Amino acid sequence: PIPCVPWQSQTSGHVPKKANWDLKRDVQPQIDKLKLMTKQMIREILKERVEQNEEGGDSDSGSDSGSSSSGSDVR
Repeated sequence: PIPCVPWQSQTSGHVPKKANWDLKRDVQPQIDKLKLMTKQMIREILKERVEQNEEGGDSDSGSDSGSSSSGSDVR
């Protein structure tokens, strides 16, 4: 005799926990590369700002001059 088992308990072991696990697996290398490139660009932008502040001098706090010059470099 076959035991009476609810339908959900029979199929619960065969259904993936998350429907998009394969999508995440396939896209993960691209996400990692994008994160690395983003970190590198942020580092470069901050380095340029520090160099601009050093050239301009620290006598004036430079928040206005720094923001106006960085706006012209936007591509």
